[in-house]
Amino acid sequence: MEVIIAESGLSTGTVYKYFRGKDDILRAAVLSSMDDLLQVLQPVLDRSPTPAPERLVAELIQQISAFSSSGAVDLTELAVHGWSQAQTTKDLKADVSAAYSAFRSRLADVCGRWQDEGTVRRSVEPAEVAELLLSVVLGYVAQKALTGQGSAESHAGGLRALLGRG
Repeated sequence: MEVIIAESGLSTGTVYKYFRGKDDILRAAVLSSMDDLLQVLQPVLDRSPTPAPERLVAELIQQISAFSSSGAVDLTELAVHGWSQAQTTKDLKADVSAAYSAFRSRLADVCGRWQDEGTVRRSVEPAEVAELLLSVVLGYVAQKALTGQGSAESHAGGLRALLGRG
């Protein structure tokens, strides 16, 4: 806490007025970043006509990349740290799980629109597609944080190839 307080430039009393400790600070940082990111991603998810699957993935990753690198700290690294902390902090895990469930639900809505537009067969379960897309997006975040590599276009190209469009 001493390092956090020193870096913040605030008094000890002020920091402890708002946070009980570093777990509260990490939780606030993770949840605030997730909320901000989901707002950035919303226009991509709401676009009409709906981008093709490979374009949607590319646009989501482009937005995540821009958002994650817009400040002094690489937010993909914060995400991985937050995921780790969520494994041992019950409240954080519940909050992170709820945020990702809401995002997965939005992805299922996108799949439903693809079905309406004829891009995806009606027999496909939107929740399964949403789960896969969430894994791709989270995989990009993990790959970027852990290896410093990964691009929107390579993800789009790989998905395009898997769909037989490349």
